[in-house]
Amino acid sequence: MKVKILNSSNPKIKKYIGEVRNYFKMGGCACLEDLKEPGYGIQTSRIIDEKKEGNIITIKTKNSTYELEIIKE
Repeated sequence: MKVKILNSSNPKIKKYIGEVRNYFKMGGCACLEDLKEPGYGIQTSRIIDEKKEGNIITIKTKNSTYELEIIKE
């Protein structure tokens, strides 16, 4: 699915806020794949909790939290 990165507690992700990326899970981690360079992107640490409310997904990992907006399922 395509998502927009709305926020993250991870300082390394701050520069990607507002970007639209492909979202999928692999090996218990969230992957945010770059649309321009398939196969490249952000991989989180292991997902501890994931909540979906409307079109917003909130992901909590061991190290960070991520807030994503679903653009296309």
